[in-house]
Amino acid sequence: MEKDMRMQPIMLPKYRYDEVNLKYKEAKAEIEKLKALMEAKDSEIKVLRRELTQLRENFDHALMDLQVKETFVEGGIVKEQYEAIIPKMTCKNTEKIALAKAIVQLIKDQQKERGN
Repeated sequence: MEKDMRMQPIMLPKYRYDEVNLKYKEAKAEIEKLKALMEAKDSEIKVLRRELTQLRENFDHALMDLQVKETFVEGGIVKEQYEAIIPKMTCKNTEKIALAKAIVQLIKDQQKERGN
C-alpha cells in the first residue's frame, strides 16, 4: 500500500494551481519590467558618462588655455601677441605651459640684450 502511494503523482487542486500560476506570471512580468527599466537606466548612465567625459576634456582644455594665457600675461606679453601664439602651439596640452614659459623667457632675454 505504501509503495502504491509513492507511485501516484501529487495532485494539486485546480484553484491552488491557478493561484500559484497567476503569481508566477505576475512575478515574471514584473521582472521583465524591471529588466527593461534597468537597461534604460544603464543606457542613460552611458550617455551621461560620455557627456561627463566630454565636459571634463573641455574643462581641462579651457583650464590649460587659461594657464597658458596667465603665463604670458605674467611675462608681460599683451593679449594681441599671445592670441597669435596660442593657436599655433602644436605640442601636447601638458607641455603648453612649459612652452609658454620658454617663450616668455626668450622674449625677456631678447629684451635684456637690446637693453645692453
